Amino acid sequence: MILEQMVYTRNRENQTIAIGTYKDHDYVVKSYGNYPCCYVSVKSSVDEKQIECHGGVTWCDKNIPNEEPIPGMFWIGWDYAHGGDYICPYGRGKRWMTEELEMACEEVIDQLEVLGW
Repeated sequence: MILEQMVYTRNRENQTIAIGTYKDHDYVVKSYGNYPCCYVSVKSSVDEKQIECHGGVTWCDKNIPNEEPIPGMFWIGWDYAHGGDYICPYGRGKRWMTEELEMACEEVIDQLEVLGW
């Protein structure tokens, strides 16, 4: 469910812009102001090298950064701060829309389902 559209800003924010559940996996899309990140729940630690996502998995932990852990949950995440991505204040590259980020979460969840996670 989209809560906000991604707005690129120089301010280092920590704002949830989308949240939902797809195929029994929770997902959260965060704006950190100058770039977005996506997080997907898994039941236990996974081999993140098997997951294909934008720039590769850059987060594996029991919580989402700056959030309280949820007992029994484990999260993987990836960011949109790579070459070719718009990173404020540098001003060039693709600006990701919240809808695209949600779709990316669903694509990763589809992979998790195939892998049995």
